[in-house]
Amino acid sequence: MLKDIGRLEQFKKRIQQAKHVTTLIYRHPRFLYAMREKMGVKDPVAPATTRYCTLFLTLERMYKHRDAMKCLFTNEDWSRSKLSSTQVGRNVREIVLSTTFWNGVEDCIKASEPLLALLRMVYGAERPAMPEVFAGLYLAKKKISNSFASNPGLLKQVIDIVELRWSDQMEQKLYGAALFLNPNKFFDIKENDPAYASSLRSMFNDVIEKMVVDDDELITKVSGQANQYDSTETSFGKKLPTLSPYDWWSAYGGSARELKSFAWRIVGLYCSASGYDRNWTMFDCVSNQPLTANRHSCLCPLGR
Repeated sequence: MLKDIGRLEQFKKRIQQAKHVTTLIYRHPRFLYAMREKMGVKDPVAPATTRYCTLFLTLERMYKHRDAMKCLFTNEDWSRSKLSSTQVGRNVREIVLSTTFWNGVEDCIKASEPLLALLRMVYGAERPAMPEVFAGLYLAKKKISNSFASNPGLLKQVIDIVELRWSDQMEQKLYGAALFLNPNKFFDIKENDPAYASSLRSMFNDVIEKMVVDDDELITKVSGQANQYDSTETSFGKKLPTLSPYDWWSAYGGSARELKSFAWRIVGLYCSASGYDRNWTMFDCVSNQPLTANRHSCLCPLGR
């Protein structure tokens, strides 16, 4: 999504201009040192796992410290430097002092920040993200829509990218089933948007049919228990938002043993391989590495 958004003409130009600025700073240690002092950070560029995360995170950092960057190109040190008289220096100074550039950077941030927040949640290893992703994507789209309400053309381009990538790469029904089994979110959705809540229940039904093969009795039992959960009957009437979905089902799913078993399997899923890779890296180090192996050989995930 970020890659496609970054290629839109409205954003591509600002990203390219930001690259010119950071390239000049990094090629001249004196200005890099001065920039670090003024920004109060180690590096103007914000390193991330993927290229386009790095691009948009760097734009966020630049925008946050835009006053410090303007000061760098307007003080006496800049005026006395030979770089200020070069064409490259003049071009970069013009970019940094341009209101149009910073307005464009702000638009880049508005389009990317909600998706970056969703990525942080997905890659978090503290708790399973499966029950949160569907709601997180909905919130990201809502924030983007609010940010570009005055520019419907650009809004359509960004939202089309998000929806195309989502439908192309993600199994929506599994995420919908997880959101249905997330009491912290589902009951609020049911109150505010009954039609959307019904669609989540439908996705859950489809997922259960795929998970249970040739056992109509179990499907019927799980479906009945899901009706109780949906209607907040029996122990399902107690919902504590402070509990994670997994812990909630552990505490209040006892009256529906079969449904609780499926709920654990669904809401306990992680949405990235980061935690898995870390665990298996350590497992390789402990179990598969001979004592005489080079100590650097266990730094690569899965022993590769």
